Amino acid sequence: MSAKTTAKERMNTEMGKRLKQKREEMSVTQRQMAETLGITIQGYQNYEYGKEISSGRLIQICAILECSPNWLLGYHDIGRHLAPESLLLKQLRQAFDRLNNEGQQEAVKRVKELTELRRYTETGEESSGTNPQAREVAG
Repeated sequence: MSAKTTAKERMNTEMGKRLKQKREEMSVTQRQMAETLGITIQGYQNYEYGKEISSGRLIQICAILECSPNWLLGYHDIGRHLAPESLLLKQLRQAFDRLNNEGQQEAVKRVKELTELRRYTETGEESSGTNPQAREVAG
């Protein structure tokens, strides 16, 4: 005779299923998730098997997988997909967050300078910005 499962166990099992489903939809490996979260792959796998996730870790996972905590917890299907952020943008944001205020200001300045260079813009056209040095380099 099998023991009855609690509501909490059912919720954790559902969350593990949704976690795996969303991760696979985004073509992210378990190893990538573990590395991003700073845990072992076995630790991450436990989440997909239904181990309870702390609220802080849940927020991290939802940010990575671009879904709402309510959806991941199985409360409803709203919030399965949040505004997507590319992997490059995530990497840029993570690097930016490691900088102090002065470094962040410098990073913004340098990114703006890159947008003035034809070879780095999507359209390949000069920006109408006011940075004459950037135009000289591009020219």
